[in-house]
Amino acid sequence: MDKMTKDNIINRLISKLDNNPRLGQPKIFGRRFRRKELLLLIVEELIVGVIMIGLLLHSVSLNSQDKINYADADAADEISASDGALIVNDVTVSVPADGNVSYNISYSWSKDDRKYPTIPRSITASYRNDDGKVLYDLSLYKDSFVPAKNRKPGQNAASWFKKWKTGEEGNVKREKLDSGNIPGFLISTTGSEDDTGSAIYESSTYYFAIETDAGIGVYVLEGNLYDNDSREVMQKAMKSAIDSISIKEQAA
Repeated sequence: MDKMTKDNIINRLISKLDNNPRLGQPKIFGRRFRRKELLLLIVEELIVGVIMIGLLLHSVSLNSQDKINYADADAADEISASDGALIVNDVTVSVPADGNVSYNISYSWSKDDRKYPTIPRSITASYRNDDGKVLYDLSLYKDSFVPAKNRKPGQNAASWFKKWKTGEEGNVKREKLDSGNIPGFLISTTGSEDDTGSAIYESSTYYFAIETDAGIGVYVLEGNLYDNDSREVMQKAMKSAIDSISIKEQAA
């Protein structure tokens, strides 16, 4: 848009404002603007808006060929929580029930969803301070499932993590860790700290495999730390949750 075109638009809008006695002096955020100054601002904002829409459409076009992975409604997990417990199908994990804790189910999209996702994905217990800030949370969800008919020879829960790499690299620690007779694998990430000594991010992700006649299900218990002063509390809660894992028969 050249300067002459922009000035023509501004002058026409000014003329409409001047001919409308109901419109007073415009005011934005407590600051008074002259009509021409305001209209110039509006025109420039419209130009920026057009540019942003163009960039968005370009981004959509670039990603239009990406495959969308929808959740399978027919294989949806049964997810719930009780006071001090996260439950996915027949897997139950005990979590701290004291303090300011809230439970939340997250959802995934199915092919039939239009307005919002409807397939239960995970259950999360969030722990807050008196000001409502989340200190840490613990989540449980099913990561994958291999039907019995698709299992490879020798593939079972006991051997599931056999080839997973262990050791420490940077701020990431990977180790095999069983929960009773349930084989598992723990990946811990130690977050760096800012100048105030607050943790930027820290997480613990525990994978464990459940084997039944139906197949092998791999579940994840995940802990995320958001407050440095709660690190010890979160680590204790995570260890206790791992030790508490219980399974009913025919868990998927």
